[in-house]
Amino acid sequence: MIRVRHNGARVSRRLHQLPENIKRSLSDALLEIALVDIETEAKLKLTRDKHIDTGRLRASIHTEYMGGPIRILSGNIEDEFTFIVGTNVVYAKKIEGIDSYLIYAYKKAIPKLRAAVGNAIKEGMR
Repeated sequence: MIRVRHNGARVSRRLHQLPENIKRSLSDALLEIALVDIETEAKLKLTRDKHIDTGRLRASIHTEYMGGPIRILSGNIEDEFTFIVGTNVVYAKKIEGIDSYLIYAYKKAIPKLRAAVGNAIKEGMR
C-alpha cells in the first residue's frame, strides 16, 4: 500500500488541548481537504500525465479517517486529525516513483491546509 500521511503527532498532542467545538471544525476542514483537494488532485494528475490504462489505480485512490487509536513509535495516541489518502494497488509505488501524484497533490494542498487550521480555530472560538 502507498499512502501520504502527515505525521503530526507533536501537533496533534497540542490540538487535543483545544475545546471540542474547535476540534470538530478542524477535523471537518481536514477531511474536506483530504477528500476534495488531495484525493481529487492525485486522480487528475494521473489522468493529465497519461498514467491511466485501465483506470484501476485512479479508482483505488481513497481517503481513510483514522479516528481511533493510532500506533506510533512512542505508543498510542487518540488522533481525530489523521486522514490518510492512498491506494492498495500493487503497482502504485512504481508510478509514484516515476511521477509523484500523491506527494504532488499533498504539497499542492499545503497552503489550503494552513488556512483551514487558522479558519477552524477562528470559527470554533466564536
